[in-house]
Amino acid sequence: MEQTQTSHNGTTAGPGAQRRVLVVEDDQTILDAIATRLRAEGFLVQTASDGPSAVDTAEAWQPDLLILDIMLPGFDGLEVCRRVQAQRPVPVLMLTARDDETDMLVGLGVGADDYMTKPFSMRELAARVHVLLRRVVRAALAAAT
Repeated sequence: MEQTQTSHNGTTAGPGAQRRVLVVEDDQTILDAIATRLRAEGFLVQTASDGPSAVDTAEAWQPDLLILDIMLPGFDGLEVCRRVQAQRPVPVLMLTARDDETDMLVGLGVGADDYMTKPFSMRELAARVHVLLRRVVRAALAAAT
């Protein structure tokens, strides 16, 4: 049985469909490394380096998943998460140097689906992206039946 994926606009596509990932990170080195890895994994990637441009890009580009640093210029990643989730539900993976349990709970409380602390493994990050998107596909398929 061929699996389908629900794209950013709600249509279904075959298993080779490219998924959109918005990466929001103010450290250019980390941003470039994540974008390069995700593109190598077959994802379409857009980037932003501050809160306001992240919200604008998410609204215009409609990503399938958001990777989001917490400490950003403009306004922080928690506010980005709130605003993006208010527009439409999208999986969010928080990526931050903050490793305090309270910070993690706040991030999850504003709508993040997963949380990774820096430094991190690129392989693990890519695996978590795949897992989050797989959950979205499964939920869409379950809702369709």
